[in-house]
Parts: sequence; C-alpha cells; structure tokens
Amino acid sequence: MTAGPLVVLVGPMGSGKSTVGAL
Repeated sequence: MTAGPLVVLVGPMGSGKSTVGAL
C-alpha cells in the first residue's frame, strides 16, 4: 500500500518507477 503514494511522486520522474517496482 505504501507503494501507492510513492508511485504518484515518482510518476513524473519516470525512472523512479523502476525503483518502486524493486520495492
């Protein structure tokens, strides 16, 4: 569930999504 809000923050970053996927 924590990944939810994180995805919103990394959404515009794009490359950040890869990090969220790992988590």
